[in-house]
Amino acid sequence: MSEVPRGLRARPVEIATALGFAALGGLAMFDSARVGFGWDFDGPQSGTFPYWVGALLMLASGAVLAGAVLRRTRAMFATNEQLASVARVFIPATLYVAAMHLVGLYVASAGLLAWFMIRLGGYSWLAAIASAVAMAVIIFVVFEFWFLVSLPKGPLEELLGF
Repeated sequence: MSEVPRGLRARPVEIATALGFAALGGLAMFDSARVGFGWDFDGPQSGTFPYWVGALLMLASGAVLAGAVLRRTRAMFATNEQLASVARVFIPATLYVAAMHLVGLYVASAGLLAWFMIRLGGYSWLAAIASAVAMAVIIFVVFEFWFLVSLPKGPLEELLGF
């Protein structure tokens, strides 16, 4: 007899997703009502389109929620191994976004690239750090000097005079 995989079932995920999207739809409708969603003398008010998108989102969410609640299934959304695989990318990416505000885009990007090269790619520390620094410098030159687009900088760029 084969072992039943452990993990996250589809039903709770569908319920949580439906409730989350319903909340988003409700928020859109609420804010649209605040700015006006009817017809004015010169046409539709600014909240009309977002109001109806929110209403459709709530309607679709209700259908998904009803289906998830009424349907009795033991279908698997993701096994623990699959969730761990997603976490190996999601957690560093989340830390990258948070670090970007502290150390700037270039340093955070170099750190993320080096982390992935070492942890997921199996590269040596030297190769990963050299590649990450080279990538950060190239991206810095391309955006700051060629495209003249200023991206978020941190203390290192300030120390270097940028």
